[in-house]
Amino acid sequence: RQSLLFLGKSNGVFLLSDGTLLPEEPILKEGEPLNYTLLMNTVKAYEQSGAHSGKYETVIALAGKKSAFLEGKLPFDYPVSLMKDNSSHAESILKASGKTFLSLKEAMMPHGEQALYYKTDHHWTSLGAYYATAAILKEYGKTPAPLSDYTVQTATDDFRGTAYNSAGLYFLEG
Repeated sequence: RQSLLFLGKSNGVFLLSDGTLLPEEPILKEGEPLNYTLLMNTVKAYEQSGAHSGKYETVIALAGKKSAFLEGKLPFDYPVSLMKDNSSHAESILKASGKTFLSLKEAMMPHGEQALYYKTDHHWTSLGAYYATAAILKEYGKTPAPLSDYTVQTATDDFRGTAYNSAGLYFLEG
């Protein structure tokens, strides 16, 4: 139904053919430098604050973007190559930081056909958070509880999310 009414972008949010909403990402233009000074200053401030007990080294875990899991569904005018270039550049900067780097996107990609992100929001679902947490635990040498140990419970049937509110496409279901 919605594909007959509208397909495109509304208030910076793409509507994909299956009803998924994808907020437009801040993608840098070709040749524009990425600046991760703020990120690295945050990591240093965290380490210096004594907020952690010192038992573990700092691991920088880069979540990746929702669009990376929707590549086959992206609109024809979505800047996929620039998005990939930005992601690769960000990863290279973070890897060169001297900190342990973990790409959650790589850890989650084998599960990409599952509902890792909400359709009308840019956040992970509980399943997406599980896979990210499992990857972080493995990086620390811990064994995550198997997914089968968890019971799925619906908290609400009325969740819409930030992309839904931004897009103003109120005919979509959450």
